[in-house]
Amino acid sequence: MEHIHELRNGLETAFINQSVNSNLAFRPQFVSNDYRQGKRVISSIEQELQNCDIA
Repeated sequence: MEHIHELRNGLETAFINQSVNSNLAFRPQFVSNDYRQGKRVISSIEQELQNCDIA
């Protein structure tokens, strides 16, 4: 149940009210390719897959 609360707070911070205190790990982020900064969508996906837990 705690993860649902954290997710809700993260979504509220990102989309409704930036003053809502939330855990950065539960806030959505825009992912795009930016070769000048060395950012790639596939790298973001791989990193998230490495960090996930299998339940």
